[in-house]
Amino acid sequence: MSQRGGAGRGVVLAAAAAGGAVLVGLVFFRPEWRGGAPALVPRFDLAAFARELPAQARWLVPFAGITAALPALRALVWRAALAPARVRWPDAYHATALGALVHNAVPGKLGPAAAAALLARFTGRPFGAALSSQLVAKLLELAAVVALGAAAAAARGGGAGGAALAGAAAVGTLAAGAVALARLGPAAARRLAPRHPRWAGLLAAGAEGIRGLAAPGRLSRALALGALPPLAAAAAYALPLAAFGVATPLAGGAVILALVTFGQLTPGLPVGTGVYYALAALGARRLGAGPADAAALAVLTHAATVLTLLAVGAASAAVRRDALREVLRRARAGRRGAGPGGDEAGAPVAGRRSRAPT
Repeated sequence: MSQRGGAGRGVVLAAAAAGGAVLVGLVFFRPEWRGGAPALVPRFDLAAFARELPAQARWLVPFAGITAALPALRALVWRAALAPARVRWPDAYHATALGALVHNAVPGKLGPAAAAALLARFTGRPFGAALSSQLVAKLLELAAVVALGAAAAAARGGGAGGAALAGAAAVGTLAAGAVALARLGPAAARRLAPRHPRWAGLLAAGAEGIRGLAAPGRLSRALALGALPPLAAAAAYALPLAAFGVATPLAGGAVILALVTFGQLTPGLPVGTGVYYALAALGARRLGAGPADAAALAVLTHAATVLTLLAVGAASAAVRRDALREVLRRARAGRRGAGPGGDEAGAPVAGRRSRAPT
């Protein structure tokens, strides 16, 4: 990297970090104009907020319990999205849990790529096929999040038609890309093979990983299973809303889930925590929670999600210790830029830390 490029990247990262800090701060303070000058005014009594945090355990403990089950549910979706050859559920589960660990502990949004690399190691599948099926599973989950969010907003009369339409457009665009890869990928791989055999192999494997859902029965089953993680996550967000006295908390949980899910579609920059805090707190306030309760929801759900997924991933790391070490070794090698998207085995290139939970 040139000195100018390194300086430019440093400026971008510093700006992202500053933006994230501002977003976090706005959860606790609001800008006002006082005496002819701008001022930051606390949204609530900060000392009382800190004293009351332990009382939130009544909803935080079950929230963490539901969060701990998410890797198991996502493993079911991934197995359904994989090509016809069967994959053992323990392999899919440990790959998913370890991918969540990598996502939350290693710089860059590497969770899906790490999970795919681990599944490839466990099963002998090509990395490209494992990664494309992992991304299709994420797409199925995203489609369910959009549908749940739109239904919940309509039930609450929130008038979120524009947001629902934007979410549907995003899902449609991603789905069109997946279909294009499945249909055009093999021919493109053949054309690339003479000059770029490694890229051609990844492209062909990626197309093969998506084609497993071509059968209507498999697609229907995958769509049904894809709704399970969002339903569980919406129920988890409903717990604090119910504790705060918000009406129709389950619908509200689906609305917050949709907000924070699309907020996580940011690049791997140190702004993820700020985006999560800002959207979770804003959504809770709009649903009827007080400013202090909304801040508690943002702070505690973020911390509980990250820590719970780290704990679940650490448990899988104790079981599949050698595999995790190998993937992390490849990620470190990927920082040196070897191979397409990483090292020679296809492990992803590491980027910057993003604290948005997965």
